[in-house]
Amino acid sequence: MKVKSVIIAVLVLSLVSVPFVYRFLDYSFGKCLKNDVRLFVYPDDNIDSLVSRLSGSIDEEKFLSYYTSFCKSSMKEGYYELKSGLSEKRLMRILANRYQTPVKVVFNNVSDMESLAGKVSKCFLADSVAFLKYFRTPDVWKSYSLNKETFPVLFLPNTYEMYWTDTPEKFVSRMSSEYERFWNDDRKAKARTLGFSPVEISIIASIVDKETTYAPDRTNIAGVYINRLRVGMPLQADPTVKFALGNPSLRRVLNKHLDFDSPYNTYKYAGLPPGPIGMPDGAVIDAVLSYKGHKYYYFCAAADLSGKSEFSENLGKHSKHAKAYQQVLNKLKIR
Repeated sequence: MKVKSVIIAVLVLSLVSVPFVYRFLDYSFGKCLKNDVRLFVYPDDNIDSLVSRLSGSIDEEKFLSYYTSFCKSSMKEGYYELKSGLSEKRLMRILANRYQTPVKVVFNNVSDMESLAGKVSKCFLADSVAFLKYFRTPDVWKSYSLNKETFPVLFLPNTYEMYWTDTPEKFVSRMSSEYERFWNDDRKAKARTLGFSPVEISIIASIVDKETTYAPDRTNIAGVYINRLRVGMPLQADPTVKFALGNPSLRRVLNKHLDFDSPYNTYKYAGLPPGPIGMPDGAVIDAVLSYKGHKYYYFCAAADLSGKSEFSENLGKHSKHAKAYQQVLNKLKIR
């Protein structure tokens, strides 16, 4: 009798456990996603909004059932690139533990902090307002031994991998680490040899970057400005005037623009401007650091509009080059 009872009990237990075992195996090894999914989970999301966003890619009823049964942690915001065929267990683990997919943060051709905030915020949960607010915080500048004008030197254009949920604070901290890594002992030594600090080199590089897109001329253009600084000549750099005017797209700097009163107007004020007029990448900074010495004090764009520059040791030669270039602009009616 006892044996019969045990057999019956075993059979009943088996019948009860089979569905559970099947469910657990399906949860652990069954295919969940029907296709690849790029999923953003926001702070105010709940299971219903998540299911709605995954609609068409999952079995909604099964997903809800498994989430209720197996997902013990609360949902965490994040960005996830999920591959088709992913098991329910793996999916739950990714979401519960915030195993995020890194995002690529790319920025270049940026002239000011407002533009930077607008560009990088597209890669993060935080919006441009949050980034700009952090960028404009005096205590932040001070923590990196910078000020409002020099703070932009911290940001070297490149492609970086970060997480969508990283805060503006984490972004700036990462940029500071990249800046320190870039300014290694070799580059610092080159800057000292030229007689400038890394910040001053970055300011010069920001001007060079705006002066030409023809990379081979960068070192010579940097040399012109370094030569001028050494003898006390004004830089007279057109890009600084455009920056002062807040009009980087200005096609031609005229005499009327040169009287604009701003410390960034290097026609009006000698020496370097208070800060960079853009964010040059490492290649431009290295071009400045590579200046070996020449006798040029003048340059202007070549009249053939090739993007190259004409360099001169004296004002007489420079005036001829400048006149030829101005004649071309007049012929093209560029005002």
